[in-house]
Amino acid sequence: MALEQEIRDAITKNLPAQVGKVLQEQLAELETAKVTIKQNEEALVRNNNTITAKEKELEFLRAALKKQEEIERREQEVSAKERNIEIINLTVQLDAEKRVTSYAWNFLNALVKNPTFVESVNKNIHTGTDYYNNTQSRYVQGESSTVERTVK
Repeated sequence: MALEQEIRDAITKNLPAQVGKVLQEQLAELETAKVTIKQNEEALVRNNNTITAKEKELEFLRAALKKQEEIERREQEVSAKERNIEIINLTVQLDAEKRVTSYAWNFLNALVKNPTFVESVNKNIHTGTDYYNNTQSRYVQGESSTVERTVK
């Protein structure tokens, strides 16, 4: 500032008033340009800081997206493995049920082939009647009976 004042004083003393006035206007414009440049530099710094912050945020979001994609991929793998385990469990259960059914049929076939077996007939509790050998027998309502027959 002191230097500028000295220049203005020198211009006023040595140059005619017209030239001095033009130079003073140019100095004023220069001062205004300096202020504008300084404001623009500050705005540029703020904008660079904002861009840097946004780039960091974008980098963070990309990393989060990659993590989310990895989690979804793992969830799909786990889901597929759970389905496979469930299929295996159901297959094992089906095989066990087939064996049980086979054992039951073998047991019933052994009974039927046996010359002696016991036949039981239970009354129908709701109607109080039994149907056995195409005959109808009346019983007291709610009573239950078992008929046993040995065939030789």
